Amino acid sequence: MKKKVTKDTKKIKSSALKRVAMKNTTAAADENKTYGFLNDIIFKYVFGSEANKGLLTYLLNALLHLEGPNRLTIDKIMNPFNLAEFTQDKFTLVDVKAKDEAGKRYTIEVQLLSHENFIERAIYYLAKLYTGQLKKNGKFTEIKKTIGISIVDFKLLPEEPAMQNVYRFKNELSMRTLTDSMELQFVELVKFDKDKPKSLRTPLEKWLHILKFGDIYSKEGAKLPKELEAEEGVMEAISVLKKANSNGKMRGIIESREKAEHVIATRMHSAFNNGKNEGKIEAAKVMLEIGLSKAEIAAKLGLKETDF
Repeated sequence: MKKKVTKDTKKIKSSALKRVAMKNTTAAADENKTYGFLNDIIFKYVFGSEANKGLLTYLLNALLHLEGPNRLTIDKIMNPFNLAEFTQDKFTLVDVKAKDEAGKRYTIEVQLLSHENFIERAIYYLAKLYTGQLKKNGKFTEIKKTIGISIVDFKLLPEEPAMQNVYRFKNELSMRTLTDSMELQFVELVKFDKDKPKSLRTPLEKWLHILKFGDIYSKEGAKLPKELEAEEGVMEAISVLKKANSNGKMRGIIESREKAEHVIATRMHSAFNNGKNEGKIEAAKVMLEIGLSKAEIAAKLGLKETDF
């Protein structure tokens, strides 16, 4: 007996076909997506691998405006890229810690999204890297200058018109520097003047352009403007970026991390709707479930460890 096809049946079939098509389109889009330097895992792979410490040297010299004999050379990546750490923990902190030939320490990270207590968190990790130099029975004179750099793609310091802001210990009256042993820098890419003529860009602006738009230049057939090609290290960085995007295992971890972050963000948003303090506590419980430590959660949400 031939089954009668009703209008409702046709609608159901049409809807199902649309869902399948949408799913296939999304999967294809994920496969074709190009990740840029502002993805924290990609950033660490490109600039935090021992084999690529030359690229970190170029980037830091640009960020610190060092030229000629004042240029630094990175001697060691202190927490080299290890893909396994992301397999075991989707929410591990992604930054690059390094030491130059003079012994100075650097911690550098990229962040796409703002979160509560971002500045306090940056201060904490800078201080941790600074104090971590002093070993048992060590001397304070052995502690070297430590610089923390956060490259963010959101407005962190709305009251500051400059794109790059540097903070040190200073006397509020005389404005004299007490010490330059610790320095904190914030670079806000949202303030980057992308319309400035490429030939007039400083090394810093050229590197920031590459960091912000690297996903475009790493696509098949894309060409770098000659002014950017001439900047030392840029072509090599783009080449490493392409290699990272062709790594199936790395792409899988990045996609898994993005999905997990989306789930957590949704649950946290729902928790916050229940009331600010109550919502924070609920959000803290969610973050505990995914493996974050109480100290990290307290710092992120502005809670005491005894609150949850």
